[in-house]
Amino acid sequence: DNDDTAATISEQQQELLNSPTAAKFQIVTCSATSCAKARKQAGQDEFATFSAFFARASGSAIQVQETSCLGQCRFGPCVAVQHEDYQGTVALEQGMTSKEFGDRVFQNVRTETDATRCWSAVVHSVQVMAQQEEDEEGGGERTDDDDNFYSGEGVQV
Repeated sequence: DNDDTAATISEQQQELLNSPTAAKFQIVTCSATSCAKARKQAGQDEFATFSAFFARASGSAIQVQETSCLGQCRFGPCVAVQHEDYQGTVALEQGMTSKEFGDRVFQNVRTETDATRCWSAVVHSVQVMAQQEEDEEGGGERTDDDDNFYSGEGVQV
């Protein structure tokens, strides 16, 4: 039955998003002047970006915080992802444009579609990291092909 399959997938995803792996991720939304101005020009209030991610992360172990400038003022509103095992923001292989990947910041996050794209990239990264941790616990060896994001220094981790 398709409803049972969908419910199982949803339960599995909820379990994943409440895992210790998910708790290592933090989404940071820019609250600096340029991003606030971009939100205002789009007819949004100052908390629109934060609220979009807070709502998505509600009920999960993923934290959402506001931060000062993420360094991509011309491309705001901006959103970044941090992982406790790495310094600075990380670039996610799935979901970021090549420019965003190079800058390690999601840019022009103005619509629900944009927020969903960013959130989906984070969820995918949690899935990949959880699988890597499971493989390592099971004696599997981690390879460069398993890596899903890059550290702030641009080095594949």
